[in-house]
Amino acid sequence: MSGWTSGHAGLDGAVRRILDDEERPLSEARRRQVKWVAGEIGRALAHPEHPLDEDADLEQIITTPHAWAYLQLGGEGKLRVRQAAPDGRAVESSDKSGRVRVEVLGRLADVSGIPRHRVPALPPDPPAKIPVAGRPRQQMRQSLRQVAERYGAGGAGRLRMMALAEMVLDTGSRAGELVGQQLEDLAPDLGRARLRRRPQGTAETKPDVVELLVLTPPTRTALAAWLRERSVIVQRVEGGAGALWVSVRHNHAGGRGGDGKALPHPAGLPLEARGLARAYTRAVAEVNDEMAGEPSWEPLPTRMEQVRRGVRPQTVLAPSNRAPSPGSVRRWRGQLAGAARELAAALDQEGPQAPRTLAAQEAVCGLQDTAWAEGVEHQVLLGALADGGLELRYLPLAGWEPALLEAIDLQQRFGRHPYLDQGQELPVEAAADAGA
Repeated sequence: MSGWTSGHAGLDGAVRRILDDEERPLSEARRRQVKWVAGEIGRALAHPEHPLDEDADLEQIITTPHAWAYLQLGGEGKLRVRQAAPDGRAVESSDKSGRVRVEVLGRLADVSGIPRHRVPALPPDPPAKIPVAGRPRQQMRQSLRQVAERYGAGGAGRLRMMALAEMVLDTGSRAGELVGQQLEDLAPDLGRARLRRRPQGTAETKPDVVELLVLTPPTRTALAAWLRERSVIVQRVEGGAGALWVSVRHNHAGGRGGDGKALPHPAGLPLEARGLARAYTRAVAEVNDEMAGEPSWEPLPTRMEQVRRGVRPQTVLAPSNRAPSPGSVRRWRGQLAGAARELAAALDQEGPQAPRTLAAQEAVCGLQDTAWAEGVEHQVLLGALADGGLELRYLPLAGWEPALLEAIDLQQRFGRHPYLDQGQELPVEAAADAGA
């Protein structure tokens, strides 16, 4: 086949048997279709929404129920090499393409000794995914919290997955969108998150749609717990540590050492979409195990996509999908520094519960949240508060989650906090909260 491969040895062997079958010769057009379908199946096995991976055997891949997963991904246009037309319009998969897929699956079954009744029949009409209803989603939240409480801080993977599940239930985000999230995409108080969405089929040259989504209290709590655990993990990573979702243990080969042995990827590296989706699936399976036998409990689907489709997030478009200009950043820093100066004075002169202090606190938090929504970076916001003379111990009053502060310090590789740059000492009692 001139070096062509689908990436799956068993599938390649079946394709060769079809193309080399002299008793059932194929036209050139049909030969291209066979290789096209095989290539799609190979891409499906690498897709985060497919339940199998490259290690699955051919019989699993081309028979029901897993064949429906391939047909659905293909029908939705998610397996195309080129996702959009030159003018940016979505490229849809036609009914004819669906029939070709099913016909080739049948041929693959024939040459592999698999009964035809085990592969999907024409027409390809996969059953629609049923979104998870509101009540089971609430049960899922409760169950995830119970799992985290039961296993405690020693379960890094469980804490991460609880935060992931809460984020999906609030935002309806896809795995590919989640892996792009950075610490900068979290508001200082964890009350909102920034998400970059690329609608299916849009051209790569078109900018992402940037949304700001409200996070509920359970999600904020889960994120804070994950950020604290994440800070322990990324301390051992060389270089930057800006990705929100990172691995909790070493995995897979990361190249070769001088002795030729495979080197593992260390913990603390950014997750990819497929790894994130698999980890999410494990977490949902754990919830199902925990809830097994409970009255009226229906097992939750183990795929993120089905839960995501039932979500109606509270969202607004970000003011811009580009970074703010230097002049805009300077203006925001000056305004926030002025508000911080008033808050520092009110705290010093009248105490934390005085009406003047509460009004100044509201002004700082409002300015800070608006500046973050405009794309002003965390370090600039913290620098403005330091410019205004606000003491480190008052950062939580200014709307900062301590676990996020700790993560920001680690991202800057320790000691680069704006407060430390200005020579302020970290009180012992504040060190744990501020991440010094």
